[in-house]
Formats: sequence, structure tokens, C-alpha cells
Amino acid sequence: MSSDIRSTGYAAFKEVGFEPVLETAGDSYARALVRVRELYQSVELVARALDMMPKGDLLVRVDNFPEGETITRVEQPRGELFYYVKGNGTNNLARCKIRTPTFAISQPC
Repeated sequence: MSSDIRSTGYAAFKEVGFEPVLETAGDSYARALVRVRELYQSVELVARALDMMPKGDLLVRVDNFPEGETITRVEQPRGELFYYVKGNGTNNLARCKIRTPTFAISQPC
């Protein structure tokens, strides 16, 4: 069984009322139907997020550079996009690792 990474709590999907799109059939028509329904849901999510955005300036000034590390996973059409970023308090990152789903599925056997 596959999982929808958007339902694991990243970003603000819980705040805008996200629900995974599911079909019980496993044929190609069901997969295509899921993609079409996800497109319509994406438009609704963007509209809700824009309505919830607070009024004011969009530019945020950064006074210092971050220290520490974080991992972020994002759902892509071909799988999971993975970011690992480690800041060291300077304007250069100590480490940045990006794993794309296309790279993961195109590995030679």
C-alpha cells in the first residue's frame, strides 16, 4: 500500500483541509482518475491557502543565518523528493543533499 506524503503533516495541508484522493480499483483508469481529481484538489488547496494568507508585506528580512539541520519530504508525480539541509551559522550551507524521485527510479540494475 502506498502513502501520500502530504498526509504526514508537512507544510500546511491540515490547515487548509487536505484529504488524500483514493480509488479502490487498481487499473490504469483508476490511476488516471486519481491524477485528475488531484489536479482539481490542488486548485482548491491553492485558493484556500491564498484566502488564509495574512495581509501585509511578503518580504521577510533575515537578520542571521540558521544553525542546525532539517529534513523535508515532498510528494512528486514520480515519487518522493527528499531534502536534507544543514546550516552552520554562515551564509554558506554545511551540507545540502537532494534526492529526486527520477534519480531513484533510474538506477541501473
